Amino acid sequence: MTVMALFGIVLSPLAGLVNPAPAAAADGGIQVVAQLHLLDLVCRAENDGFGSDEPYININGQRVWSRGNVDRGDIELVNYRFDFDEVVTVELWEDDGGLSGGDDLMGRWFFFAAEAGSGITKVQSQFTTGLYDLRYEVVTP
Repeated sequence: MTVMALFGIVLSPLAGLVNPAPAAAADGGIQVVAQLHLLDLVCRAENDGFGSDEPYININGQRVWSRGNVDRGDIELVNYRFDFDEVVTVELWEDDGGLSGGDDLMGRWFFFAAEAGSGITKVQSQFTTGLYDLRYEVVTP
């Protein structure tokens, strides 16, 4: 047995946890199991070494929210709701405007439908010098 095959066998049961197949609704669409409500974003420290940040949020790879001129201490209202089936991927980026290469990924989180009803929670950016808190809630629609 090759190492690749061994890892394939070991990891295959976990594949459904990270990227599960969407649940089918009666009409053939995706069944909505939960709703992610992104509440607000707090800047604890800027990512840019010069000037203000321009953060934006992607959900499952699509930009859904952005702001310009965000500085330390700013609290930005996001108030964005997203229906999903089992798991949703949220990323926080900082737009570099093409000045110093690509945009900076500041955080990536996976939110699960099983979190519904657990109340308002906070996650923190983890990949760059910028420090942001993102408050969210997963609810049953």
